[in-house]
Amino acid sequence: MKNDYDSKKLTPKKIKTIGYLIICSLFVIAGISIIEEKALIGWIGIIFFGIGLILLLFQLLTNSSYLKIHETQIEIRTIYKSKFIHKKEITEFGIAKIPMIHIGHNYLNYNKKVVGFNFIESSSLNTELSNFNKEISHYQDILPDNYGYKPEKLVEILNDWLTSSYNKS
Repeated sequence: MKNDYDSKKLTPKKIKTIGYLIICSLFVIAGISIIEEKALIGWIGIIFFGIGLILLLFQLLTNSSYLKIHETQIEIRTIYKSKFIHKKEITEFGIAKIPMIHIGHNYLNYNKKVVGFNFIESSSLNTELSNFNKEISHYQDILPDNYGYKPEKLVEILNDWLTSSYNKS
């Protein structure tokens, strides 16, 4: 029987990338407009947001970022850099919340929901950094995007994949 997850590819929403492109463009324009009064700040803005503009445009035109679910592993690809994780190394997927950040007397409540996952203890991916991440978000690693899904639905898809034919691979 053929597995439904033989080669399922999930990509980020294009509208979100376009939104980031617009924001970067506005900051580049702002940098250009203040370059005569505040040259250093203008150039820093132009360079920083210009690089972001180029990377986002590249990502949009080439579809170089995605999550590909294979039968025995997932491939997390971000601008032509792939990370492969075998399903036997993952114990679970769940909702991770990026915690609240304290700035002075104010709190920046940034409890964004993302998809997190944990590794088995014997995994080479189980590092000090991943364990530190787990202290913060309850998960050792997170996906860089929700790929057009609500986090709860993506967790459901990935946990279904994780438990399907688990011992066959």
